[in-house]
Amino acid sequence: MYRLIKQSQVLNEVLSDVTEQHSYSDIAKRLQAFFSHLEEQSVSNSEHANKLFNMVLSEIERLAHQHDDFYLCFQSILLLYGDKKAAFESLAEYTKNPKLPFEQRWYIHWQLCLTYFVNPNEFERRYRDELLLSSYRSSLSSYAKEFEQHHASSRALASMLVGNDFAKQTLTSQKIVIVTNQFIGLKHAPTSLCLNMAMKYIELGYDVSIVNLAVLPENQDALFVGGCGFNSLSELDNTGIDYMMDEARCRFIPNSLRFNQIIYRHHKIPFSQVSDRNKHYSAIELLLNHNPQLVVSVSDNNLFADVLGKYSRGAFPVVMYPTSSGTPLTLFSTPLNMSHPYLEKETPSHPDSIELLRSYAKPFTYKSLGRESLGLPAEKFLISLVGTRICEELDKASLNALYVLLESDESIDIVFVGPPKERFEALGLHYKERIHHLPYVTDLSSVIAEMDLFFNPDRAGGGTSAVMALGAGVPIVTLSRGYSDVAWWVQDKFSFKTLDDAIRFALRCSSDQAYYTEQRQVALSEYQQVSTCGCSFEKLLKDVGLT
Repeated sequence: MYRLIKQSQVLNEVLSDVTEQHSYSDIAKRLQAFFSHLEEQSVSNSEHANKLFNMVLSEIERLAHQHDDFYLCFQSILLLYGDKKAAFESLAEYTKNPKLPFEQRWYIHWQLCLTYFVNPNEFERRYRDELLLSSYRSSLSSYAKEFEQHHASSRALASMLVGNDFAKQTLTSQKIVIVTNQFIGLKHAPTSLCLNMAMKYIELGYDVSIVNLAVLPENQDALFVGGCGFNSLSELDNTGIDYMMDEARCRFIPNSLRFNQIIYRHHKIPFSQVSDRNKHYSAIELLLNHNPQLVVSVSDNNLFADVLGKYSRGAFPVVMYPTSSGTPLTLFSTPLNMSHPYLEKETPSHPDSIELLRSYAKPFTYKSLGRESLGLPAEKFLISLVGTRICEELDKASLNALYVLLESDESIDIVFVGPPKERFEALGLHYKERIHHLPYVTDLSSVIAEMDLFFNPDRAGGGTSAVMALGAGVPIVTLSRGYSDVAWWVQDKFSFKTLDDAIRFALRCSSDQAYYTEQRQVALSEYQQVSTCGCSFEKLLKDVGLT
């Protein structure tokens, strides 16, 4: 590939400093920096910037016919800057290539997942139900094949050493194993969900362990422009660690045990992070031979859980508990289905699909912070947008709606809560004196409580922070979209068909105090319903036949 770059007059100029020592991901980052620079140039000279962009893209397309890595590069550029739908389809098809190593196949699948999650309004439902499922199936096939080889070797070794296969044992205790793809900290919604589930099952008398697979791909050495990796806590790869988790801070403390523990709300939860795939397969074998009461995967797709579901053959339930709206991608484990009021009714992909109860049993705490302590104006009607990825998820139509609100009512200010400073500044927003930024905060629920309205752009995520807003009596504005977590939580109370309807609601809240007070009561009533209607974790036990 390096030779092709040096032979190309166009790429040799763009990548003049690239040597054989540079990795594929280094080259991808340089290309992304070049395209980002062209985007900035296009503001003052769009004709020149577009000419350069098309010249480089055409050259990469030419090389794509000669080398697979350039084909991947070309499609990734289109996914970022061009025809997203066509690139999505091409990359989903590319994951079927039998020559692809598992790591690259899995990496591409998660780039497609991220693209769909961040831009759900740009894709029809079939891109998830057909194309994402197809790329997931390709990765699962590779993963299952590796497991089968590992399992066959283990059985052969056991037969040689002890004269028979592994002896089946049913755990005498009421063992529940919770499996995660990523386990980080309390501000990470899937981690928080996992811990709340563990605490409920411990409260009910079950013996609970957490296994984090750390399986979400980190930065892969691939020529994928705009690719994003997922972080993990490498400290947890070791053993004999207590991970102390609380709202103020998290810390690692050595223990004298052979395994790790999560210390959360004064409880010690056995924990293991198995980031190596051979350890995954050993863990699957252990579970297959020791029949736990229940395995729950807190994720929207999980190779480990699907292989476990396939080979357990119903000996114990393996359930996929989703972290976002809709039915999770799964082939052999039982999915929990978030039945969405704004999603067309569909036949569940799994005959034993379980309905997920709309409940949030964990109460939030709200402290009176005071706006001055946050550097926010006390007298303004503050509308918040919340999330670490909110800048990437903010579509142009929603941004224009915010501008309309600012133009229509001078008492309104906007507050971005959570995104990194550099991403917020990269938005280049107008009305800078009336748009405020709060970076990562430790007490998110209390910050949200200082706001007057929670504005959810046209995106998939934001569910947990929306429930925080309800609990603080903060009305919500969201679009009635089938992929929206927030719309699932608020149902028809604060969901609007169009942004014009949403704008009218927000303006009435800012100008009509009596109406706004009514809407605050609606928010509190809705929170009362989702926090007291029962516990989805308990319902799951009943659904799978446990009491």
